[in-house]
Amino acid sequence: MILKKKIKKKQLKKISIKIIQNNVFCTFTNLFFNKTIYCTSSGKSNISISKNKQRYNSYLIINLFFDKIKKYLNDSHYILELTVPIIFRYSIIKRISKYFYQKKLYIFLNPKKVYNGCKVKKFRRTGKKKNIKLFKN
Repeated sequence: MILKKKIKKKQLKKISIKIIQNNVFCTFTNLFFNKTIYCTSSGKSNISISKNKQRYNSYLIINLFFDKIKKYLNDSHYILELTVPIIFRYSIIKRISKYFYQKKLYIFLNPKKVYNGCKVKKFRRTGKKKNIKLFKN
């Protein structure tokens, strides 16, 4: 990364948030030691996510995540890596910005792979078909 040359390496920490259709992953890593400090997901938080409740539950998990890592947010430089649907991007950045008041935040928006509910095509059973003939009078 280009940012590692400009900033002291000890200060650089990365927060990555990934929202997929039925799960939310949040990790907080120290890039100098290449060590994960804290990691959470919807399964660890015991919050189930469905298509109807995805927006609310993802906000809930992200807020829980930032409440846990609040004690580590004392440096001045952070990298935020977001892999979220386009619909959530602005609202998530708006909610996260309160934790980074007067701190430098570098945001990387990764394109989200489109998931449109495609499933494997059902296959028709092959085998012996019983010929049933009905005679009508």
